Amino acid sequence: MNTTRRLFVKIFLSFWLTVLLACVAIAVLIAYSVGTLGQERRALASSLLPGEAQSAAEIFDRSGAAALREHLDDLERRQPVQAFFFFQDGREILDRHPSLQVRQMAEVLEAQDGLQLDWDRAGYRAAGPSRNGYSLVLLLEPGVSFDRSNASHQAILFTLVLPAIVLIAVTTFCYLITRHITTPLFQLGVAAGSIADGHLDTRVSPALKRRRDEVADLGRDFDRMAERIESLVAGQRRLLGEASHELRSPLSRLMVALSLAKQGPAEEAPEHLERIALETRRLDKLIGQLLTLSRIDSGVPAGVRTLFDLTNLVQEVASDANFEAQAHARRVEVTAAEACTITGVEELLRSAVENVVRNAVWHTREGTSVEVSLQRRDGSSGPLAVLRVRDRGTGVPEAMLTDIFLPFRRVSAAGEANPEGAGLGLAITARAVSAHAGMVRAMNAADGGLIVEIELPG
Repeated sequence: MNTTRRLFVKIFLSFWLTVLLACVAIAVLIAYSVGTLGQERRALASSLLPGEAQSAAEIFDRSGAAALREHLDDLERRQPVQAFFFFQDGREILDRHPSLQVRQMAEVLEAQDGLQLDWDRAGYRAAGPSRNGYSLVLLLEPGVSFDRSNASHQAILFTLVLPAIVLIAVTTFCYLITRHITTPLFQLGVAAGSIADGHLDTRVSPALKRRRDEVADLGRDFDRMAERIESLVAGQRRLLGEASHELRSPLSRLMVALSLAKQGPAEEAPEHLERIALETRRLDKLIGQLLTLSRIDSGVPAGVRTLFDLTNLVQEVASDANFEAQAHARRVEVTAAEACTITGVEELLRSAVENVVRNAVWHTREGTSVEVSLQRRDGSSGPLAVLRVRDRGTGVPEAMLTDIFLPFRRVSAAGEANPEGAGLGLAITARAVSAHAGMVRAMNAADGGLIVEIELPG
């Protein structure tokens, strides 16, 4: 039996046993009440009927039917009964139209002396001064018993039949409500098994998500998880394919340079060795970027989150980039640096900012500056630190403004691709910013050049 079925049984049995115990308790209470009520009514009948029957017989013999009627009316006002008075031959004296059950009780009294009790009626035979025999029959209000011994059919109704009907109805209800709860869980289990078998496009049934309960929330969360897994696996596969292609070129050049170094003239060996060193550095950089990108995508922490000064980090990155840019007749200028302190992985965000600034340095034209600004803004969910990096290059085609943040997407500067770049820098930036609940976007400036803007919660 699988986990979902065990859960079904547990829920069903819990509901069913609860109802069963409730029915047993109700049956015991009803039986006790019926018994107690029967004893009370037997005592009432034993104490009331003999005296009332004798009084009625004497009043009728001495004062007639009118006095008897008045006496019985008074009795009915004092007790929850209807009174009927019969001659010995079974005729009702006051013409009160007794029911068949009352007449049957009178017939029993003609054959047997003493107190006679039934579920809802009692009778007693008495003789008046004239020595004539009379029968007084009292009919109790519906639902109350004079006698426990003659109430077996009513007791069975209350103690067996009624609880059985309730039990059957509630058992059906428990089954339906338990099935209502566990069927979606079974569907989720099937969907999870399908994903485990490699069908990453599996989603839960739309009918499940239309429910308005926690199970529907679980279904929607499951779909988000499945979409995330599918996206990650697809991204890893795409990255693996693209990385394999990117690694092949420097490896091929490396093998060619190694072959030439072995077989070529000795005086050309230093040149080939330098080429080998260059390709090795490129491979090392590319592999390092791939590892960083994979670590971010997989959610593995790249460091400890701490509170640090983002303004100081941006200024340090800009200073280092400016030192390197001067060798290529370019500059990096910080146009605004407002005080910003954020919580995050400092080295990861340093790498993200460096990638953007270095990319801008490469693409800006000679003799121009890369402008870096850091400002604070009020966002919908709190303050934001906004970093803007602008170059003076040729910009990026509008169709590629989002693609440049994907792995291995490169745009040439003045028709020439960056020989040192593998197209991973901005992809790492996008992943790092996303890991800090921020966002990054690119736009072309109106007067030329590209603007990359990073927003981080600050």
